[in-house]
Amino acid sequence: MEIEYSVENKELELYKLSNVALIFNLVTGGIVKGKIKWVDKDSIGIILDGDHSIILYKHAIAFIQEKAN
Repeated sequence: MEIEYSVENKELELYKLSNVALIFNLVTGGIVKGKIKWVDKDSIGIILDGDHSIILYKHAIAFIQEKAN
């Protein structure tokens, strides 16, 4: 059975495949900068600068924007 992806997950997968640097603005006012390593239903794996990685829950994200070069 094929898994249906939401528009949100399709866009996140495109960001992952293009390896673009992103800025994740959080609902708390915080900011996380990095690239997407993986995406699932509830969370996103983010690779930060310096090869550290974190798990970011989608419900904690206010909006996402591409990082300017």
